[in-house]
Amino acid sequence: MATPLPRYQPPLPANKPDNANTGLWYDKFCNQWNVDWKIEARGKLEWIQTITGKCGDGTLLKEHTDRLKALAERRGGGDKVFFSLYRFVSGLGREHPVENGFAWHHSLGTPYLPGSSVKGMLRSYLTTWTETARADITRIFGPREDKNNHAVGSAIFLDALPTQPVTLKADVMTPHYGPYYQHDETTPGDWHSPVPIPFLTVAENSKFLFAVLPRTRSEQDTKDCEAALSWLTEALETTGAGAKTAIGYGRFKPKPETIHPVGQGKQKNPAATGQDQILLAIDRARPGEIAQVAEKIIRLTDPASQKQAAQALLEKTSGKDFKKIRQKAAGKSEHWLNRIKAIVES
Repeated sequence: MATPLPRYQPPLPANKPDNANTGLWYDKFCNQWNVDWKIEARGKLEWIQTITGKCGDGTLLKEHTDRLKALAERRGGGDKVFFSLYRFVSGLGREHPVENGFAWHHSLGTPYLPGSSVKGMLRSYLTTWTETARADITRIFGPREDKNNHAVGSAIFLDALPTQPVTLKADVMTPHYGPYYQHDETTPGDWHSPVPIPFLTVAENSKFLFAVLPRTRSEQDTKDCEAALSWLTEALETTGAGAKTAIGYGRFKPKPETIHPVGQGKQKNPAATGQDQILLAIDRARPGEIAQVAEKIIRLTDPASQKQAAQALLEKTSGKDFKKIRQKAAGKSEHWLNRIKAIVES
C-alpha cells in the first residue's frame, strides 16, 4: 500500500518571517536544495546569511534570565554575566544541510550553551590545567562512567543564556587536507585543494548569564558551588567554551557589576564600602578574579588603606591555588602582583 509523502503547502517564505523562532527556521526550513538533493557551497552561505544580524526577543530573554537569577538566589547559588571577547559557536557537531550545525534554545530560538556543556568544559579545564584534587572534582561533578558509583555531583550547572539579543555572523573554515582528514591513505600536503565551509557564529561582545546551584543546602555543597562559580571564570578566560577554542573562539570575561556571589543573590552589605569592600573581595576572590581586585587596590588614593589592602592581597596569593600566578609574575615588573609588592615595600 502506497503512502503519500507530506508536502509543504506553498507558498513558503524565502526569508525568515519577522519574530519567527530563528533556531526552528535555521534547522527545519533550508531551501537551498537542487534537483539532485544537494546544496552547493554558495547555497550554504546564502542560507546562513538569511539569519545573520540580531537574534532574540529582548523581552523574552530578560524574562528568562530574570527567572534564572531568581532560581539561583532562592536555591542559594550564584550567577555571573560574561561577555564574549571574540566570536562564539556551539553545536557544530549537530547534523545540518550546511554541514555544520548550531545549538539553539528551543523556546527562545537563540544561541545558548547547555548546562551539560558548561559542566563538561569546566571539568575538563580543572582536570587538564589545574592541580585540583581528583577527589574534589569527583565530589563536585560526580564520578566518570562508573557503573558501580551512581552518585551525583554537589554542583548543578544551568544553561548559559544570552541576556539580550545577540548578533549572528557568517564565518568560513578552509580545510586544506580533506582526503587526509577523511582517513584516506593520501599523505597530507599543500597540493590538496582547500574547501571553504561556511558556518554560523555569535559575534563578540555578546552577554551570557551563567549560573551554578548547590545540590543541597549543606555547608560542603555551598562551598563547592562557590568554588565552581569561581573556577568558571578562570576556565572561560583561559580555555573558552563551545567549538574552535584552540584558535580563540569562545573566550569570555565577567562583567564585575553583574557578579552575584553564592548565597547572596543581589544583596549588598551596606557596611562593606571602600576599603572594607576591597578586603571582602580579597577574602572571597579566586585565582581568576584576583587581578581585578589588584587593579582596584592600585587605584586607591589613600596610602594607608592601599598598603593594608596590598598586604592582605599578598597573603591571599601566597597559597598553593595561586602558584601559577606567582610563576607568571616572576621577572615581570609590570605584572600586577609585583606592583602590589612594590606598594607593600614602599
